[in-house]
Amino acid sequence: MGEPATAGATTVTLGAWALRGLCSAADPELFFPPRGDPAADARRICDRCPVRTECLAYALVAGEEFGIWGGLDPDERKNLARRRKRLRSVPGGDAG
Repeated sequence: MGEPATAGATTVTLGAWALRGLCSAADPELFFPPRGDPAADARRICDRCPVRTECLAYALVAGEEFGIWGGLDPDERKNLARRRKRLRSVPGGDAG
């Protein structure tokens, strides 16, 4: 998971946090399952990972379209991004 991603015209690279991720010692295939696979093993690793928040933030900014990042699959990340955008558009709303 070390390749830079491009979000629009901006290139987003993994930070030093990625080296502390529990996924760095796991089989990368776990984090890129076939569509429809719940990726339970990858999610269990993410649940215990000390850099889960940084990983998810990276995936959202980079627009990662594949794989499990921060414990979420692509559809879950899209839904989270939509909810955050909706909250920011509501007066007094804060996506955190």
